[in-house]
Amino acid sequence: MDDMNIFLRTPDASPIEEPAAKRTKLKAYDLVPAQALNTMGVSRIESITLPALKTLVCEGNRAVPFFSEYADQDPARRGIAISRMAQVMIEAIDRLDGDVAKAVLNEKVRADAHAEGKELKEYLMILNGGMNSTAATKSLKYVSKTIVAPNAEKVTEAAKKVFDWLNKKDSYLRSLLAFLSGGGLYFAAACHEKTSRAFLSAFTKELFVEAAVARISKGHNEETNDDMGMFKKKD
Repeated sequence: MDDMNIFLRTPDASPIEEPAAKRTKLKAYDLVPAQALNTMGVSRIESITLPALKTLVCEGNRAVPFFSEYADQDPARRGIAISRMAQVMIEAIDRLDGDVAKAVLNEKVRADAHAEGKELKEYLMILNGGMNSTAATKSLKYVSKTIVAPNAEKVTEAAKKVFDWLNKKDSYLRSLLAFLSGGGLYFAAACHEKTSRAFLSAFTKELFVEAAVARISKGHNEETNDDMGMFKKKD
């Protein structure tokens, strides 16, 4: 397995010049979930080792020096990565208690994972600045008026609890999240399927068939830019 290909490299801003300075304030598309996503299958995030993942995160690209604030040297900036993790984990834990999860998942597996998550959620809420998944989407002005920042003592306790949980060798919650993520496969499949349905109004069945035949049955003789083609056997 080539762990070094886990991240999709973003196109260079310029084929000649390096950017003047790399951004340290990461945007959503700079983060590991976006960088690691394979839009056509299973992402290697599912099987990459932790040391290899850390190396890749710290490597960054031409736009940013790293793909997570965990790699920043400023403690306050590293805290952003903790809050990001907490926010998404809270939402995932909440969803495990939803009607769909209860109907689809094996009840013992779901209940064990949710019980573990429910215990952890108390501390994740603190590390997310006291916000739940709904408040986290509100404006800073809204949050500043409605959310009271936890004191240092509570944050310290919460950070220790979450740190210990991350260090656990076995976790029902972690295992279920990994399975449900499918290395991004289920998300990618759902996106492609839903996009196909969104464009059905632009097709009749005959046009749909015509497009498929044009691509599959008539497209094999198209010229490609395969520089390795010389070494491949011809039929």
